[in-house]
Amino acid sequence: MLMILGKKRAIEQYLNQTSSDQKRRPTELVRELVELEIADEPEIVGPPIDLLQISKTGAIWNQRKPDCQ
Repeated sequence: MLMILGKKRAIEQYLNQTSSDQKRRPTELVRELVELEIADEPEIVGPPIDLLQISKTGAIWNQRKPDCQ
């Protein structure tokens, strides 16, 4: 399941043009989608980013800024 919150124009364009058959790890896909949005609207969306994976068993930080401890 994928839920997109916030700015998402570039992400939606990418998903509409890309085959869902492409195999990638979810964290790689999410990082790529956020980077697309940063490139599309750098005055609104920008780095650094954190990646938090939430599952039934809890939360896992996949990418965390040093100042976000």
